[in-house]
Amino acid sequence: MYLLTPAFGGLTITRHGTEEQKREFLPEIAAGELETCFAITEPDAGSNAINISTHARREGGDFVVSGQKIWISGMERADFLVLVTRTIPAAEARPRTSGFTVLLVDVKEAVAKGTLSYQPIPKLGTNTVASSMVFLDEVRVPADRVLGEPDQGFAVMWDILNPERILAAAGGVGSGDLVLE
Repeated sequence: MYLLTPAFGGLTITRHGTEEQKREFLPEIAAGELETCFAITEPDAGSNAINISTHARREGGDFVVSGQKIWISGMERADFLVLVTRTIPAAEARPRTSGFTVLLVDVKEAVAKGTLSYQPIPKLGTNTVASSMVFLDEVRVPADRVLGEPDQGFAVMWDILNPERILAAAGGVGSGDLVLE
């Protein structure tokens, strides 16, 4: 799917990444050598981002992440996960949209350490790309893997979700045109 790496990874890093992140990730994304996926949806919050509970706490030079995500597309192919976390619990956040931090998680490294696992979800219908449940158990993410600013990730999140909706709508219109032909 076009969304997984170019939109979720490439566009987000272009808009919110540091110069170092852009140098590190964008050439590999453009060359097709690095894939990303996006994780926001949770079993108890659905797509209501305000209520997510996956949390990241600062520990030295890292963020330590625990939580669960669901319906994450492309996890089995991803090199990096663009992960939305809460660094301020929803009940304490003022305004409610503060306290989000978006992190770039090295999937292969976290899987090798046993702190990240995922399980494909059997589906009927579209199987172009697998969707998975993702489990994060004390995943360590270096602080230089934050996209945007800590606690200010709501703006980053909207810059991910709005293009996704436009691209998905364009795909739907194009598919409809093809069916009519």
